[in-house]
Amino acid sequence: MMTPPRVDNSALQAQIESIGARMEKGFDELKAIWTGYDGRLRVLEQSDASNHPLMSSRLDAAWRTIDEHSTDIKTVTKTAGDALAIAKRLDDDSTKRLDAESKRFDDINKIANTALIVATRLESVAKYLLALITAVITALIIAVLTGKIKISFG
Repeated sequence: MMTPPRVDNSALQAQIESIGARMEKGFDELKAIWTGYDGRLRVLEQSDASNHPLMSSRLDAAWRTIDEHSTDIKTVTKTAGDALAIAKRLDDDSTKRLDAESKRFDDINKIANTALIVATRLESVAKYLLALITAVITALIIAVLTGKIKISFG
């Protein structure tokens, strides 16, 4: 029977130790990297912690400003609505007044037209009366001249 060749474990042992050393070195590097990341993360968290109150106060101030502007806009909108209502009321009042004035002017125009018609008729009547008086005076003058009428002063 043959005996199996002897295996030397020392070479294998050296390889394992070499791999273990490299792993230990890799783990140390990973720990160093992890520690660096942990430090940077801590710095970011602290920076964020100091910025959070600042950002929160700025956001609160921005919301207050927005609320004030919203209130101002509502006030201006209400004022504009009130002014529009007043303008409409004034326009309605002006329209009513203009309508009343227009009616008054129409009435005055009708009266003036009626007065013009009356004046024209009075002129015609005055012409007829003047013609009648002229005819009567002429007839009297003719009667006095012809001797049909005697005028005595005394």
